[in-house]
Amino acid sequence: MSHSSDIKAKKLLQANSGALGIGPARIRQLQVLTHADGGSDTYTVVIKDGGSGGETILDMQVDNVKDIYHVNIPADGIRSVADPHVTLGTGIVQVVVFYA
Repeated sequence: MSHSSDIKAKKLLQANSGALGIGPARIRQLQVLTHADGGSDTYTVVIKDGGSGGETILDMQVDNVKDIYHVNIPADGIRSVADPHVTLGTGIVQVVVFYA
């Protein structure tokens, strides 16, 4: 049986990497906007549970091209028991986190 709940979204800009300020949540989708800078081959998005020193619950890389990536997370999403902390690597312009 599927679990149903209201989905909310929070946008984070590269300069504002840090806690999402949403408390415990299930991350359901990410939309990642990148730009090509000619630098590293890949860009990273890291989400930790409960602060920058917390357990890594998502660590993903995207190509060094100007694009928008839609990352759907299966089933009930990734559970963060504390406030999720997001770190955006160089080249990530913004990320929108959809959560329940």
